[in-house]
Amino acid sequence: MGVLHSYSEALMQAFRNTALTHGMSNYTQWILTRLLADKVFMQTFLSRHKKALTAAFVQVARALDQLQVPYFHAAGSLFAWFSLRDCFPPGQEPDEEALWLRIYEETGLLLTPTAGFGHTEKGYFRMVISGLSPADLDEALRRLCAFVVRNRMQP
Repeated sequence: MGVLHSYSEALMQAFRNTALTHGMSNYTQWILTRLLADKVFMQTFLSRHKKALTAAFVQVARALDQLQVPYFHAAGSLFAWFSLRDCFPPGQEPDEEALWLRIYEETGLLLTPTAGFGHTEKGYFRMVISGLSPADLDEALRRLCAFVVRNRMQP
């Protein structure tokens, strides 16, 4: 369940064009209204999840720092955004889709490449870190780090 609130008519029209919205039952709306009205619950929920997301990002940042992989700093975010440009073969046009597929096939990790966000600079990938236990995130990072070490192109 999600909510989009914006004053941008262009954004709202683009969202309408995706046809992703669906109505929810009255009962679901009632439960959501009660949940959002519970100030103590919401403060506790948001505080706990912000801390968990920040801890997950710190875990990712430590692994990327050890590999000297550039990344964007974020605390309390749902994902980590980092560069794997060093894994492109030298002297060739960077093939982001091929690298994305190799990462998936070799590690089982499903990252999102920059092309999925309309970026023109190739080589940045997004890893969703929300909803993972610290142990699961450790395993994902172990696989990612092993991939980078095996595939990093040295200048």
